Amino acid sequence: MASTDPLGSALNPLVNPKVGFSWVAPTANEPSPDGSPTPAFDAKAEIVSYLIGVRNINAGTQAGTYAAQTGVSDPTATTEALSLLGVLAPGNYAAAIQVVGPQNSPWSAEVFFDIVPVIPVPMPPSGFTVS
Repeated sequence: MASTDPLGSALNPLVNPKVGFSWVAPTANEPSPDGSPTPAFDAKAEIVSYLIGVRNINAGTQAGTYAAQTGVSDPTATTEALSLLGVLAPGNYAAAIQVVGPQNSPWSAEVFFDIVPVIPVPMPPSGFTVS
């Protein structure tokens, strides 16, 4: 059963996503590590693009290590087609996104989805009679 969440979840992954990924652009900076005031967020200066990473969980990969990556060059985008990653083999996948800019953001929390093999099912014979 597919998730109602468009990106799926660890407990109920999306199966064979057809559209792609979507996200909400950040509106603030991370707090300063030393406790100093956090600089004001300026999306035009801080978001140059996004990077989406996908890893095959079945291959034993670790979060934050993404063999398949695609850049999203439009800094105002909030969606990206899954097809830009090419054809993914059947398997269990995790994906994350990060802001690319003068200072890259950490990777987002991962979302999970499955690609299952699509096995063609032939139509039944027609014109079947008894004589």
